[in-house]
Amino acid sequence: AKVTAIEFVEQAIIDFFEDNEILYTKNDQLYQCTNLDFYAADFHHFKSDKNFDVLYDRASQVVFPPETRARYYQHMAGLISPDTLVLLAAIDHDGPADYGPPYKIAKKEVISAYQKMGINLKLFSEKFEVASEKMQNAGIAALTSYFLTND
Repeated sequence: AKVTAIEFVEQAIIDFFEDNEILYTKNDQLYQCTNLDFYAADFHHFKSDKNFDVLYDRASQVVFPPETRARYYQHMAGLISPDTLVLLAAIDHDGPADYGPPYKIAKKEVISAYQKMGINLKLFSEKFEVASEKMQNAGIAALTSYFLTND
């Protein structure tokens, strides 16, 4: 299987390959090894001629404030199909909606957005945690990390 990854911070890609001692080639903004195409790109500018079979989204949507997440979901809809296997992570917290990133995202928002794409997500797991010191300084005492899947 071929894995496609998208990361905005190019150094994070280099660190991934170096930390895992994986040899790679680089062509412009594409880093490649045997089964991985890793793009150093803005997610909103990434295009693919084929829908993803599997999507693992490790909380990428939490970097977008509420007013721009509709654009994120719209772009995601062009990369996946109702047949895509989805596992995604996000967080919700008890603080102000304008705090972020990471911005809080209610489970019902994510479930609704993906339902409009033809994908029915359900709660896979969740964990309640004490917020980081930075978040506590902003008035956030606790957060919930959660995973949703359609499997």
